[in-house]
Amino acid sequence: MFLELLSHDAARTQPVAKIEPPRPSEYEVRLVIYETHDIPRIHGDTVDIFVRVSYAPDGWSGNEITKETDTHLGSSDGFGIFNWRMKFNLTLPCNFPRLRFSVYDMNVFASDESLGEAAISLRRVLKKLVTEGKFEQLPRKISLSHPNQPGKKLGEILYSLQIIPKMEAESHPVGEAQEEPNENPYLEKPKIGRGISDFLKGAGLNFNIWGFFSGRVFKIILGILSSLLVTFILFVKPGILVS
Repeated sequence: MFLELLSHDAARTQPVAKIEPPRPSEYEVRLVIYETHDIPRIHGDTVDIFVRVSYAPDGWSGNEITKETDTHLGSSDGFGIFNWRMKFNLTLPCNFPRLRFSVYDMNVFASDESLGEAAISLRRVLKKLVTEGKFEQLPRKISLSHPNQPGKKLGEILYSLQIIPKMEAESHPVGEAQEEPNENPYLEKPKIGRGISDFLKGAGLNFNIWGFFSGRVFKIILGILSSLLVTFILFVKPGILVS
Protein backbone atom coordinates (compact mmCIF):
# COMPACT_ATOMS: atom_id res chain seq x y z
CA MET A 1 0.00 0.00 0.00
CA PHE A 2 0.95 3.65 -0.13
CA LEU A 3 -0.51 6.55 1.87
CA GLU A 4 -0.65 10.28 1.12
CA LEU A 5 -1.51 12.93 3.75
CA LEU A 6 -2.35 16.28 2.17
CA SER A 7 -3.83 19.52 3.38
CA HIS A 8 -7.23 20.52 2.03
CA ASP A 9 -5.67 23.16 -0.21
CA ALA A 10 -3.07 20.74 -1.61
CA ALA A 11 -5.67 18.05 -2.12
CA ARG A 12 -7.75 20.44 -4.24
CA THR A 13 -4.85 21.26 -6.58
CA GLN A 14 -3.12 17.87 -6.78
CA PRO A 15 -4.88 15.21 -8.84
CA VAL A 16 -5.50 11.81 -7.32
CA ALA A 17 -2.73 9.36 -8.13
CA LYS A 18 -3.73 6.74 -10.67
CA ILE A 19 -3.38 3.23 -9.30
CA GLU A 20 -2.63 0.51 -11.85
CA PRO A 21 -1.69 -3.16 -11.46
CA PRO A 22 1.90 -4.09 -12.28
CA ARG A 23 2.57 -4.65 -15.96
CA PRO A 24 2.84 -8.34 -16.86
CA SER A 25 6.39 -9.67 -17.08
CA GLU A 26 7.03 -12.75 -19.20
CA TYR A 27 9.63 -15.41 -18.41
CA GLU A 28 10.64 -18.83 -19.67
CA VAL A 29 11.00 -21.75 -17.28
CA ARG A 30 13.70 -24.22 -18.31
CA LEU A 31 13.54 -27.49 -16.42
CA VAL A 32 15.99 -30.35 -16.98
CA ILE A 33 15.28 -33.89 -15.76
CA TYR A 34 18.66 -35.60 -15.50
CA GLU A 35 18.19 -38.88 -13.62
CA THR A 36 16.07 -40.92 -11.26
CA HIS A 37 17.50 -42.94 -8.36
CA ASP A 38 16.15 -45.83 -6.29
CA ILE A 39 12.77 -45.99 -8.00
CA PRO A 40 10.92 -49.01 -6.56
CA ARG A 41 10.28 -52.12 -8.66
CA ILE A 42 6.63 -53.02 -8.24
CA HIS A 43 6.35 -55.98 -10.61
CA GLY A 44 9.30 -58.25 -11.31
CA ASP A 45 12.98 -57.43 -11.22
CA THR A 46 12.95 -54.37 -13.49
CA VAL A 47 11.04 -51.15 -14.05
CA ASP A 48 10.51 -49.04 -17.20
CA ILE A 49 10.84 -45.47 -15.94
CA PHE A 50 9.58 -42.21 -17.35
CA VAL A 51 8.91 -38.84 -15.70
CA ARG A 52 5.82 -36.71 -16.22
CA VAL A 53 5.89 -33.03 -15.25
CA SER A 54 2.72 -30.98 -14.78
CA TYR A 55 3.11 -27.21 -14.71
CA ALA A 56 0.28 -25.14 -13.23
CA PRO A 57 0.95 -21.42 -13.82
CA ASP A 58 -1.95 -20.39 -11.57
CA GLY A 59 -1.96 -23.35 -9.18
CA TRP A 60 -5.32 -24.69 -10.29
CA SER A 61 -5.64 -28.28 -11.47
CA GLY A 62 -7.29 -28.45 -14.87
CA ASN A 63 -5.14 -25.62 -16.23
CA GLU A 64 -1.97 -27.68 -16.12
CA ILE A 65 0.51 -28.14 -18.97
CA THR A 66 1.91 -31.68 -18.99
CA LYS A 67 5.11 -32.95 -20.58
CA GLU A 68 6.95 -36.29 -20.41
CA THR A 69 10.46 -37.65 -20.82
CA ASP A 70 11.23 -40.70 -22.91
CA THR A 71 11.40 -44.09 -21.16
CA HIS A 72 14.41 -45.74 -19.56
CA LEU A 73 13.72 -49.42 -20.14
CA GLY A 74 14.60 -52.41 -18.00
CA SER A 75 16.11 -50.65 -14.96
CA SER A 76 17.06 -53.24 -12.33
CA ASP A 77 18.13 -50.79 -9.59
CA GLY A 78 15.69 -47.90 -10.04
CA PHE A 79 18.23 -45.76 -11.88
CA GLY A 80 17.09 -43.93 -14.99
CA ILE A 81 18.90 -41.39 -17.16
CA PHE A 82 17.05 -38.88 -19.35
CA ASN A 83 18.90 -35.55 -19.84
CA TRP A 84 15.54 -34.14 -20.93
CA ARG A 85 14.75 -30.42 -21.14
CA MET A 86 11.24 -29.01 -20.77
CA LYS A 87 10.19 -25.40 -21.33
CA PHE A 88 7.19 -23.54 -19.90
CA ASN A 89 5.99 -19.93 -19.98
CA LEU A 90 5.61 -17.93 -16.78
CA THR A 91 3.84 -14.57 -16.59
CA LEU A 92 4.07 -12.32 -13.52
CA PRO A 93 2.08 -11.48 -11.53
CA CYS A 94 0.63 -14.94 -10.94
CA ASN A 95 -0.99 -16.58 -7.96
CA PHE A 96 0.55 -19.93 -7.12
CA PRO A 97 2.79 -21.39 -9.85
CA ARG A 98 4.03 -24.91 -9.18
CA LEU A 99 5.68 -27.93 -10.80
CA ARG A 100 4.56 -31.48 -10.05
CA PHE A 101 6.84 -34.43 -10.79
CA SER A 102 5.42 -37.92 -11.27
CA VAL A 103 7.44 -41.08 -11.96
CA TYR A 104 5.70 -43.91 -13.80
CA ASP A 105 6.33 -47.50 -14.74
CA MET A 106 5.55 -47.72 -18.47
CA ASN A 107 3.24 -50.61 -19.44
CA VAL A 108 2.65 -51.64 -23.04
CA PHE A 109 -0.61 -53.57 -22.55
CA ALA A 110 -2.00 -51.81 -19.46
CA SER A 111 -2.16 -48.38 -17.86
CA ASP A 112 1.11 -46.78 -16.77
CA GLU A 113 1.55 -47.18 -13.02
CA SER A 114 2.39 -44.26 -10.73
CA LEU A 115 5.43 -44.99 -8.55
CA GLY A 116 6.08 -41.68 -6.78
CA GLU A 117 5.51 -37.93 -6.98
CA ALA A 118 6.70 -34.60 -5.65
CA ALA A 119 5.82 -30.92 -6.11
CA ILE A 120 7.67 -27.64 -5.82
CA SER A 121 6.16 -24.18 -5.52
CA LEU A 122 7.66 -21.38 -7.58
CA ARG A 123 6.34 -18.66 -5.26
CA ARG A 124 9.62 -18.49 -3.39
CA VAL A 125 11.47 -17.51 -6.57
CA LEU A 126 9.08 -14.74 -7.59
CA LYS A 127 10.82 -12.11 -5.44
CA LYS A 128 14.16 -13.02 -6.99
CA LEU A 129 12.65 -12.62 -10.44
CA VAL A 130 11.40 -9.15 -9.52
CA THR A 131 14.64 -7.99 -7.87
CA GLU A 132 17.29 -9.90 -9.85
CA GLY A 133 15.47 -10.54 -13.13
CA LYS A 134 16.25 -14.27 -13.28
CA PHE A 135 16.59 -17.43 -11.19
CA GLU A 136 18.92 -20.41 -11.50
CA GLN A 137 19.04 -23.57 -9.43
CA LEU A 138 21.90 -26.00 -9.98
CA PRO A 139 21.18 -29.75 -10.20
CA ARG A 140 19.67 -31.06 -7.00
CA LYS A 141 17.60 -34.06 -5.90
CA ILE A 142 13.98 -34.08 -4.81
CA SER A 143 12.50 -37.01 -2.88
CA LEU A 144 9.40 -38.81 -4.07
CA SER A 145 6.46 -40.07 -2.07
CA HIS A 146 3.01 -41.50 -2.76
CA PRO A 147 -0.37 -40.93 -1.06
CA ASN A 148 -0.89 -44.70 -0.88
CA GLN A 149 2.36 -45.10 1.07
CA PRO A 150 2.55 -42.11 3.45
CA GLY A 151 5.94 -41.44 5.02
CA LYS A 152 7.80 -43.81 2.72
CA LYS A 153 10.59 -42.50 0.48
CA LEU A 154 10.13 -43.79 -3.06
CA GLY A 155 13.27 -42.68 -4.85
CA GLU A 156 14.59 -39.35 -6.09
CA ILE A 157 14.74 -37.16 -9.19
CA LEU A 158 17.84 -35.16 -10.11
CA TYR A 159 16.79 -31.92 -11.84
CA SER A 160 17.85 -28.33 -12.47
CA LEU A 161 15.74 -25.21 -12.91
CA GLN A 162 16.32 -21.92 -14.68
CA ILE A 163 13.90 -19.01 -15.17
CA ILE A 164 14.93 -16.16 -17.47
CA PRO A 165 13.14 -13.20 -19.11
CA LYS A 166 11.29 -14.06 -22.30
CA MET A 167 13.35 -11.57 -24.31
CA GLU A 168 16.58 -13.25 -23.22
CA ALA A 169 15.10 -16.67 -23.95
CA GLU A 170 14.23 -15.62 -27.49
CA SER A 171 17.71 -14.23 -28.12
CA HIS A 172 19.36 -17.38 -26.69
CA PRO A 173 16.90 -20.18 -27.48
CA VAL A 174 17.26 -23.82 -26.49
CA GLY A 175 15.44 -26.90 -27.71
CA GLU A 176 13.16 -29.29 -25.86
CA ALA A 177 14.58 -32.70 -24.84
CA GLN A 178 17.95 -32.88 -26.67
CA GLU A 179 16.79 -30.92 -29.71
CA GLU A 180 18.86 -28.10 -31.22
CA PRO A 181 19.94 -25.63 -30.09
CA ASN A 182 21.24 -27.98 -27.41
CA GLU A 183 23.16 -25.77 -25.01
CA ASN A 184 23.10 -24.11 -21.58
CA PRO A 185 23.51 -26.92 -20.66
CA TYR A 186 24.36 -29.36 -23.44
CA LEU A 187 22.33 -32.55 -22.91
CA GLU A 188 23.75 -35.83 -24.18
CA LYS A 189 21.21 -38.30 -25.52
CA PRO A 190 21.24 -41.41 -23.28
CA LYS A 191 22.31 -44.72 -24.78
CA ILE A 192 21.57 -47.09 -21.93
CA GLY A 193 18.03 -48.24 -21.28
CA ARG A 194 16.95 -47.63 -24.89
CA GLY A 195 17.75 -50.88 -26.73
CA ILE A 196 15.67 -53.90 -27.71
CA SER A 197 17.37 -56.00 -25.05
CA ASP A 198 16.35 -53.41 -22.42
CA PHE A 199 12.76 -53.56 -23.68
CA LEU A 200 12.70 -57.37 -23.49
CA LYS A 201 14.25 -57.27 -20.03
CA GLY A 202 11.55 -54.85 -18.95
CA ALA A 203 8.97 -57.26 -20.37
CA GLY A 204 10.37 -60.06 -18.21
CA LEU A 205 12.70 -61.57 -20.82
CA ASN A 206 16.36 -61.26 -19.82
CA PHE A 207 17.54 -61.16 -23.42
CA ASN A 208 20.99 -62.37 -24.36
CA ILE A 209 21.81 -62.75 -28.04
CA TRP A 210 23.75 -66.03 -27.66
CA GLY A 211 21.28 -67.38 -25.18
CA PHE A 212 18.48 -66.49 -27.56
CA PHE A 213 19.92 -68.47 -30.50
CA SER A 214 20.54 -71.48 -28.28
CA GLY A 215 17.38 -71.17 -26.21
CA ARG A 216 13.91 -72.65 -26.25
CA VAL A 217 12.22 -69.51 -27.62
CA PHE A 218 14.43 -69.48 -30.69
CA LYS A 219 13.79 -73.18 -31.34
CA ILE A 220 10.04 -72.61 -31.15
CA ILE A 221 10.24 -69.68 -33.56
CA LEU A 222 12.45 -71.69 -35.92
CA GLY A 223 9.99 -74.58 -35.82
CA ILE A 224 7.05 -72.31 -36.64
CA LEU A 225 8.90 -70.70 -39.55
CA SER A 226 9.90 -74.12 -40.89
CA SER A 227 6.28 -75.31 -40.75
CA LEU A 228 5.11 -72.18 -42.56
CA LEU A 229 7.75 -72.68 -45.25
CA VAL A 230 6.76 -76.32 -45.82
CA THR A 231 3.07 -75.37 -45.98
CA PHE A 232 3.83 -72.65 -48.51
CA ILE A 233 5.78 -75.02 -50.75
CA LEU A 234 3.25 -77.88 -50.61
CA PHE A 235 -0.02 -75.99 -50.90
CA VAL A 236 0.63 -72.49 -52.25
CA LYS A 237 3.51 -72.96 -54.69
CA PRO A 238 3.82 -76.72 -55.20
CA GLY A 239 5.83 -76.34 -58.42
CA ILE A 240 8.41 -73.94 -57.06
CA LEU A 241 11.00 -76.66 -56.42
CA VAL A 242 10.64 -78.09 -59.97
CA SER A 243 11.00 -74.70 -61.62
